[in-house]
Amino acid sequence: MNLINPHYLWLLVLILPLIWLLIRRQKRELRRFSAFAESMFHSHYLGGNSAFYTNLKAALFLLALGFMIFALVRPQWDYETRDYDVAGFDIVFCIDVSKSMDASDLPPSRLIRAKIQIESFIKRLKGDRIAIVAFAGNASLMIPLTDDYESVGLILNSLNTDTIGEYGTNIGLALEIVADALATGSDNRLAVLISDGEDHSGRVTLAAQELKRQDIPVYSMGVGSPEGGMISHPVYGGVQVTAFDVETLKEIAAQTGGEFFAVTPGQAEIDLLLQKIYATERQQSTIKGVSSYKEQYHFFGIAALLFVLLESFLPPWLKRKTMV
Repeated sequence: MNLINPHYLWLLVLILPLIWLLIRRQKRELRRFSAFAESMFHSHYLGGNSAFYTNLKAALFLLALGFMIFALVRPQWDYETRDYDVAGFDIVFCIDVSKSMDASDLPPSRLIRAKIQIESFIKRLKGDRIAIVAFAGNASLMIPLTDDYESVGLILNSLNTDTIGEYGTNIGLALEIVADALATGSDNRLAVLISDGEDHSGRVTLAAQELKRQDIPVYSMGVGSPEGGMISHPVYGGVQVTAFDVETLKEIAAQTGGEFFAVTPGQAEIDLLLQKIYATERQQSTIKGVSSYKEQYHFFGIAALLFVLLESFLPPWLKRKTMV
């Protein structure tokens, strides 16, 4: 099961005080009548008022409220397979989370600056699908292509230099995962690589050639300064200088038909990159066999409506039969 708006679940807590208020009101009424009549005469003074029907109406109201809250939560389960016609871009952000990204030569740190860069980039997008690949000594697809920018933001904010947990920088493997992530989908596809350029894999050239073959340009964004930055060595301890390898990033961009940009605090490079991307003619394409959760909120909405109707049609009391 998947919940689109789980934050609405806290509204269920409101049902508990409502139940408490209803019980308290009923007890107060009983105490009031007990002050001047025996319990056997309560129905007489209440004019045939039925406690059962009063409680039933209250229960129906609370059920309607509960089901309406679940409808707002928008639960999803079961899968449906559909074909989608798309004209937007599929963009994979490939972010370096190796230990060298802790360097603060581009304050507050290379990694934080990279995350800010992606956040700003996403805010300027026009309904395109995005994915995130994080890499260090290994690489992982953190979230597949989606237009749920809120979920992407949560994943992005959670990234740190311990996310992958393997020392080193393997840009080549990250680019291979990018190719897999974009293998099916829109014909309008590209990758944005954000890194300091250090690579220990030796697989960059082959991975870039494969992306070129698949017509997937990589726009690389360099994070760092020419002087490099200081970090604590993750294995041996002590302080070491971590380089900013611009040439590797430029080579990847050139081989794949993309372009290199240096990350700056003013973020002018984001606008330049977006202008270049959106200047490209978009091709209409069909994504076949996309599996997604089925929306199920309507069941809860219908149930809530039925309970409301039933509650409104029930009389608040039953008339006591007149004794002849």
